[in-house]
Amino acid sequence: MPNKPGTYFASTNEDLVQYDSQLEAEFLLFADQDPNVLLIRSQPFSVWAVVDGKVRKHTPDFALLCRDGTVRIVNVKPLRRIVQADVRHLHEWVERTVAQAGFLHEEYAGAPRTVLRNLAFLSGARVEMWMQKYPVSDVLDAWRPGDTMGRLERRLSPTLHRAIVRPCIRNLLWRSQFTTDLTQPLGSLSALERST
Repeated sequence: MPNKPGTYFASTNEDLVQYDSQLEAEFLLFADQDPNVLLIRSQPFSVWAVVDGKVRKHTPDFALLCRDGTVRIVNVKPLRRIVQADVRHLHEWVERTVAQAGFLHEEYAGAPRTVLRNLAFLSGARVEMWMQKYPVSDVLDAWRPGDTMGRLERRLSPTLHRAIVRPCIRNLLWRSQFTTDLTQPLGSLSALERST
């Protein structure tokens, strides 16, 4: 996957977050949709140390501040690179180093295409200021056990057009107030569960 830098508007931060590759942009979808994440920072700091007599420096790709008080430091690399010995050695060093500050270390190497397509689709309704005029709470209240996306849309169709209901469902899925199987393509038959 080529390096293609850019910025992503994170609903978590309500601000732009920089990324350096398409793989990093993918990771931002997951971090932004994670209800445990409070804040996302790109290239948050650099770690310097002398390792085997050589000065070593590394800048992690992201830091995530989480609701449970944890800080997750994330390095994003393609799978073919993550398994290479030099990257393994580097990430093990980073993990030991950030652990001294009480931080967790994670790696992201990609996700299944269907999950990414679904998250990208849901992300279109992620920004709360875009959704203020939509009846999101009415759609949430109309949910019944056993609902699919299509069934909920049909139940609301006498008063709300599908073009209004579908973005509300997308927003509720993005905010994890509804859940569904993101490993399957989203559509009218996607089962909706209400989070507790």
